[in-house]
Amino acid sequence: MNSEDIRGRQTMIYEIDGIYPPEGKQWKLGKETIEMFKKRNDLFIRDGKIILKMRPEDENSEITEPFWGFLDKNIGTAESAKRAFKYIRKR
Repeated sequence: MNSEDIRGRQTMIYEIDGIYPPEGKQWKLGKETIEMFKKRNDLFIRDGKIILKMRPEDENSEITEPFWGFLDKNIGTAESAKRAFKYIRKR
């Protein structure tokens, strides 16, 4: 993840067993989560890269719907919006 974009956070740039994220990047997981993987012996270093052993309980099984799934279909669709936009651009 890029540390310089809108989601960049300095707190996500830290050392994991002597390894830092590449220049301009940041880790995707916080220190507490990394510590959990270490305590479970599920963190490995191979060729200078951090490898995490993921267990089934680590997976997020929450199913979410995109926000547009809550909009009434009478509003229109992406296709109808494209047609309207093309019409406006031609004018």
